[in-house]
Amino acid sequence: MRRFVELKAQVDARNAETKPLADELDILEARVLEELRSAEVDSVTIKGTTLYQYVQRWASRLPDVTAAQALQALRDAGLSDFVNEVFSTQTFSAWYRERVDQNEPIPDAIKTAFTLREVPKLGARRRTE
Repeated sequence: MRRFVELKAQVDARNAETKPLADELDILEARVLEELRSAEVDSVTIKGTTLYQYVQRWASRLPDVTAAQALQALRDAGLSDFVNEVFSTQTFSAWYRERVDQNEPIPDAIKTAFTLREVPKLGARRRTE
């Protein structure tokens, strides 16, 4: 147990040390991208490390559009292949946790279709003095 606590403390300390570095990287990234654009180059190699520009593209529904409206828009655009009937595993897991916590029975239909499991985990909280 002591070794777990020691390792947890080391990980927490390293995370705390690297947070400011990650924050600075975020700021520098915007500057470097602007420098590359201004110089009209796609990449540059410094000390054996190549920095290069690339674009990530993501699509998500607008905040004021419901899931049903978004699904209909996909169908209307001929993208029915993207539409699936799904459920939220996080919401379902929350429902399951609540049932167990309140000693309520789990319906047989659920038991026969889903893996319901409890995973023992070890948490660590550092006392602040």
